[in-house]
Amino acid sequence: MPGPDDDRLRETVRLTNQRGTGLSSVAVAVRCGGAERSVAFTHVPAGGHRTGTVVCPASTDPASGVVTWTEA
Repeated sequence: MPGPDDDRLRETVRLTNQRGTGLSSVAVAVRCGGAERSVAFTHVPAGGHRTGTVVCPASTDPASGVVTWTEA
């Protein structure tokens, strides 16, 4: 992970499952300017959440979205 003097940004991704069905896997893409990062979550219960972290260049404005999911 980036150190205190690093020019990268830690972006926390929080996934909340508002469905009535659990999810066995979820893939989230995070666009960091011209680059894309991904984070995968497993076993997200109905009404539950998971968090993950990606590292982006400091000069970017990260945006995320769910790419795929598999119901449990």
